[in-house]
Amino acid sequence: MLTGPEECVEEFRKGYNCSQALLAIYSKDVVGDKETATKESLFTVICPKIIKDAAEIVEGIL
Repeated sequence: MLTGPEECVEEFRKGYNCSQALLAIYSKDVVGDKETATKESLFTVICPKIIKDAAEIVEGIL
């Protein structure tokens, strides 16, 4: 189980698709429970947070 965006980047480099794992992590963190994540919260809360965190990681790598 991936525990955060850093691990996701590592898995991505190895060629794995970890979007589902990331979604589960962030929906639990941001929304509180995977089951309560709605399409609306996905686009307004979860995706922007994933993008922001990913951008910070990429910046750190470069």
